[in-house]
Amino acid sequence: MERQGAVRSNEKIKTRLPPGFRFDPTDQELLLYYLKPKVFSLPLPASVIPEISLKKYDPWDLPGVGQGERYFFNMLEANYRRNKMYRLTSSGYWKVTGKDRPVTTNSQSNRPIGIKRILTFYIGKLPCGSQTNWIMHEYCLMDSNTVGVCQTRNTTNDFNSKPKNWVVCRIFEKKKYKYPNMKTIRSSSCDRVLRQQSSLPSFQSDLASSSSCITSSDEVEQNSTCTSNPTK
Repeated sequence: MERQGAVRSNEKIKTRLPPGFRFDPTDQELLLYYLKPKVFSLPLPASVIPEISLKKYDPWDLPGVGQGERYFFNMLEANYRRNKMYRLTSSGYWKVTGKDRPVTTNSQSNRPIGIKRILTFYIGKLPCGSQTNWIMHEYCLMDSNTVGVCQTRNTTNDFNSKPKNWVVCRIFEKKKYKYPNMKTIRSSSCDRVLRQQSSLPSFQSDLASSSSCITSSDEVEQNSTCTSNPTK
């Protein structure tokens, strides 16, 4: 009989960070401190990245939606090498965009430790899906036949276990920049100019009337001067 409260092996582990903490690792930290131990079944520094099968989820259905960037461990399928460009889901597919980007250490050796791929999610069937704003950064360790971290598994006791085909993914929705409506801007500018022009005649008439008042006043003053000083 199963003990009450025991955690089942297939139960999803909820990852929580203490208040005030944010999980914001660099590319190097993701590869060295999280993916590398995961691949070789070593202890992780913290249980903050859950395991998930991405083929079972569309990006908007992933756990933690609305929390900005999300991180997951995903096991690549056996046929991955025959189709590196796509990751299929129920409603569409992830498509690799651009070239693989090597991730290197920050030390002076600048040693490559892994690969970063950028994928965009498309809704629909291959190859005619509609592009969305969902982006995935997929990180994997170097192959064993390249100069990378995985080569050391043959000479280090910690890496005696058979490596697994894990990758770590960063998934987020890119916000579109809303360009201003130029027609609306031009229309409002024209309305403002017209309003300014319509106010000019009243200003000119006021100016003219004030000018005539000044002239009349001057004439009165001149006449009074002439009256007070009659010609002898």
